[in-house]
Amino acid sequence: MTLVDIITKYKHNWDNERFIASNHKLVCDIQRTARKNMVASQKKVEEALKAKQFMVSDNSVKILLQDLQKKYKYYRISLYTFAMASFIEVMLSGNFSEKNICSVIEIIEKCSSEYRDLFGKCSEYLERISLSSVESTLWKGIGFASDTFGKFIGSIPKVRDGQVDEFLLDQGKKIKQGAEGIKRNILETFAEVSNPGTGTLIAKLRDMDQIYNHTKVIGFDREKLFLIA
Repeated sequence: MTLVDIITKYKHNWDNERFIASNHKLVCDIQRTARKNMVASQKKVEEALKAKQFMVSDNSVKILLQDLQKKYKYYRISLYTFAMASFIEVMLSGNFSEKNICSVIEIIEKCSSEYRDLFGKCSEYLERISLSSVESTLWKGIGFASDTFGKFIGSIPKVRDGQVDEFLLDQGKKIKQGAEGIKRNILETFAEVSNPGTGTLIAKLRDMDQIYNHTKVIGFDREKLFLIA
């Protein structure tokens, strides 16, 4: 990855003007492209949520999940690339002012917040679709009927002491649990893309601000470096 390569070489070339100039332009290009892709991905996900679904099967729910997950993964890659490029741009530009660093942090946090909010909407959408699928509705209906019928039989004298009602109650419970399991598996699968992964970069930017703008004395021993505000 180009950004990883640049940040790896930076520690050996931080005072190399040619390295700084050429890579700063490259990073700015990557940053702009990533933001453009991020916005485009966000719109595609939002459009997918607006699509009306009527009678859906469990298989079509799985296809919807795969499509939404694919769009969201691309969204996450674009957001992380934008955040990482923004972090490296600060280093290459040499603009370590508190105002500049805080401005970059604010933008990344805003984009990350939008990512999480949209993830929540996607999760609600998938939950609603999975629960309304033909098979899920059918199995829940069968489970409820078995449960109700079991209770009814269990109330009949001379029958309630038998095994029939217990069997129907147990089967009704298992069927309803199976329908809930469909929903749970879908939400757990989609949860893999819940974290945009920008937290580490934001923390590093805060460290950068602390070092350049809020540190008066730097001390160290054999193992640690101490920044004294």
